[in-house]
Amino acid sequence: MKNIKNYIIFLSIIILTVCLGYYFHSKYVTLDNIFSMTINKENVDKIYIRGVNSGNIKSIKDKNKINEILSNLSNVKLVEYYGDTAKNRTKGAYEIVIYKNAEDTLFIYTLGKEYLMISDNEKSLKIYKILDNSFDREYMKKITSFLSHVSIYT
Repeated sequence: MKNIKNYIIFLSIIILTVCLGYYFHSKYVTLDNIFSMTINKENVDKIYIRGVNSGNIKSIKDKNKINEILSNLSNVKLVEYYGDTAKNRTKGAYEIVIYKNAEDTLFIYTLGKEYLMISDNEKSLKIYKILDNSFDREYMKKITSFLSHVSIYT
């Protein structure tokens, strides 16, 4: 009887450990995962990018440039974040709005260099921590700067 009781306690501890481990395990995603759940990249017809600090605002409608930007963003590695993001919220921040069929579908706002705030057209809002410095700010800076000199994309 004592062995059965010990076995049940041991089994309960293992099950509890597995359940807690699964619950607290960070769920790593990429922006590509989020894109696949919220938009069909083939139907994206416009991307709006605003550099918060630079003030550069670009509206991109060229399909090749849209695909290039989405491809670059798809590689951003994220983990959902529930902590405080108040520190350095606007330093190096970008607003990126993705339009599908002329309607804003996905809103991405960088919070400093470490976080992304993502909202979809269903008004769901989540905050993610950027992993491995995978959000390429230099690329965004290049896109907004380059596009300010080329009128075909504006």
